[in-house]
Amino acid sequence: MKVIYGLNNLKCQRKKSVATIGIFDGVHIGHQKILTEVVRQAKTRRQIATVLTFYPHPQKVLGSISSKSTITSLEHRLKLLQDIGVDLCIVIRFTRALSKRPIDWLIRHVLVKKLKATTLIIGSRFKLGRERVSAKDFKKLLHNHGLGLKIIPTQRYEGKVISSSLIRNLIKTGRLDIGSKLLGRSVAIYGTVKPGRRIGRTIGFKTANIDPHHEAMPPTGVYAVKVKVYERYYRGVLNIGFRPTLGLRQKEPEIEVHILGFDGSLYNKPIELFFVKKIRSERHFKNKAALREQIKKDILYNI
Repeated sequence: MKVIYGLNNLKCQRKKSVATIGIFDGVHIGHQKILTEVVRQAKTRRQIATVLTFYPHPQKVLGSISSKSTITSLEHRLKLLQDIGVDLCIVIRFTRALSKRPIDWLIRHVLVKKLKATTLIIGSRFKLGRERVSAKDFKKLLHNHGLGLKIIPTQRYEGKVISSSLIRNLIKTGRLDIGSKLLGRSVAIYGTVKPGRRIGRTIGFKTANIDPHHEAMPPTGVYAVKVKVYERYYRGVLNIGFRPTLGLRQKEPEIEVHILGFDGSLYNKPIELFFVKKIRSERHFKNKAALREQIKKDILYNI
């Protein structure tokens, strides 16, 4: 998948395209319905399957959600879009100035002129721009420029609309089984290994400290996970928390994972952590020896 960052770097494409527009935070099963249709139609017509997305999240810029509330980082989102089969993704930098642009400008300047779009595919709950143009109203605007529109029905779970905000809440409250069902894959964190205090070595268990890039995290606790590094999968035991036994004063919970059967350097490398099941809650042990014995039990849980 080719990624273009910024509209200034987007040149007029030679081939026509089938396109969609959205944030696609989490790339959940509702998003997947839209994206797979884009890919299907593009292949049928021998056109380019194109996604226009925004970064940062518009609601962050406009103050609707906190800076730590996205399901997937931009890098994670792009990886998931590539896995679905998208050919081209344009990452548009979202600003307050951009939010004030008329929708007709986006249609004329981007969809028609630069992308040579023939069809736009969106969900029925689609809203765009300061005018909050709906899917149905969008159809009239596109028709004026000779573009077709296909609207994908909203996906629901137990009567509720499947949305990124719903899944975000499920992850944060620990309902990972339902969250995974609505994502269409295991709840995961796609982060980078960062330097730590190397305390794990002192109690006999090397751990990798993870920077989650502001992806939504489950509640504190110890989890059985599947770890993907260097395109290989390993089992692991992951802790999200404040590490009370070690007497550390942390304002935010840390993520660290012990990877079974792996012995190598991962500093500054990407790592993907798939949550399998919660083993236990984080708790304080009287000393490091007691903590060591509990970690041995946690590892046995995942063997």
